Amino acid sequence: MTIHVSQRIDCLIECDKEPCCRSINIQKKSSPHDAQICEMLHNLVYNTSEKLLETNPSFDHVYLTSSKKDYNASCLFPRACKDPKALGLQSGKIPDSRLKASSEYPNFENHRARYARLRWDKCWVAYPSDTNQWLQIDFKYKAKITEILTQGRTDANQWVGSYTIAYSDDDVKFKTYKGDEGQDKVTAIYFSVPQLLGRL
Repeated sequence: MTIHVSQRIDCLIECDKEPCCRSINIQKKSSPHDAQICEMLHNLVYNTSEKLLETNPSFDHVYLTSSKKDYNASCLFPRACKDPKALGLQSGKIPDSRLKASSEYPNFENHRARYARLRWDKCWVAYPSDTNQWLQIDFKYKAKITEILTQGRTDANQWVGSYTIAYSDDDVKFKTYKGDEGQDKVTAIYFSVPQLLGRL
């Protein structure tokens, strides 16, 4: 969003009011009476590839460090997802090296984290069976998540009754989104989520 302001502070104030504004480009004044161009941005320069940046000596870049300006995927993708596709857990496009877990059932090769995939004859089994276990999938790039499909073990009456989804765009700060519940060991369970952007 671009506006015109009479003073630099006005640009900062307007950015602070805007939920998706995290930084500004403010035009330098050539004279005290000139209006300034104020560009309100949803991203931060230090999170952007240098290949995409262009220096403009007529502008200064300022970013806000307000706690309310946490990462907000809805600011980046306000439109509905079109033509969604599977990201590769079932097909194997996501390699084994990108699946990690808090634990694996000991002495059973068929229960490793790398088998946490849909419609396989092997599966991930955590040990011990408690609420402290987690599975992490790293897409290695930012991906829009609009649906999540989970499935219980096909050769035994074992499944996860409920779970919490945590997602991140930097692998350090995670946000949580509570998942669905299901008790069907064979049928895969779908549920829709808001467009989460990150690396689960």
